[in-house]
Amino acid sequence: ALIDWGRARWPEDPPLGIAELASRLDDRDLSPALTAIDRTIYAPASAEWDGPALWKMLEPRLGTDGGAGTSKAASPLPELYPERG
Repeated sequence: ALIDWGRARWPEDPPLGIAELASRLDDRDLSPALTAIDRTIYAPASAEWDGPALWKMLEPRLGTDGGAGTSKAASPLPELYPERG
């Protein structure tokens, strides 16, 4: 899923793996966590990684602004319960 996100984020030059994705995100705390996922994928079944901790670090980076902050795009759907003024 992370590689797919990288492909969507950089469609002209998508990252080819998690290591390249980590390099593009250029975050000291996130890079070792992504490396741990990469190791876990290819390691014996006893290897583990902390999914909730990774998500906490990664979630703010998943915006469309390249990770400079979170961005909340306007929904194309109308509000279910519109405010009345």
